[in-house]
Amino acid sequence: MIEDTNKILAAIAELRTDVAELRGEVIAVRARGDVQPDLRLLGQQMAVIMKETASNGHDIRQVIAAINQFARKRVTPGEIEAIHGDLDKHHMGNLDHEARIRRIEVELNLTT
Repeated sequence: MIEDTNKILAAIAELRTDVAELRGEVIAVRARGDVQPDLRLLGQQMAVIMKETASNGHDIRQVIAAINQFARKRVTPGEIEAIHGDLDKHHMGNLDHEARIRRIEVELNLTT
C-alpha cells in the first residue's frame, strides 16, 4: 500500500514538472504573439509593394528575397517600422526624380 502511494506521489510530481514546463512554453508563445505584427496586413502591404515595383519596370527579385528573409526569422515591430520608413524615403525619392524628369522634359520641349 505504501509502495502504491509512493508511485502515485512520484507520478504527481512528474505531472507537476510537465505542467510547469508547459506553462513556460505558453508564456513564451504569448510573449512572441505580443510582438508579432499583423501578418495579414503585412502580406497585403508586401503585395502592393511588389505590384508597384513591377509596374515601374523594376526587378522584383530583391523584394521577393526580402519577403523570404522575413519568413526565416522573427521580425519585430521596430524592424517593420524601419522598413516602412525606408520604403517611404525610396518612394519619395522616386517621386522627386519623376518631377525633375518632367520639368526637364518641359524645358527641353520633349513632352508629347
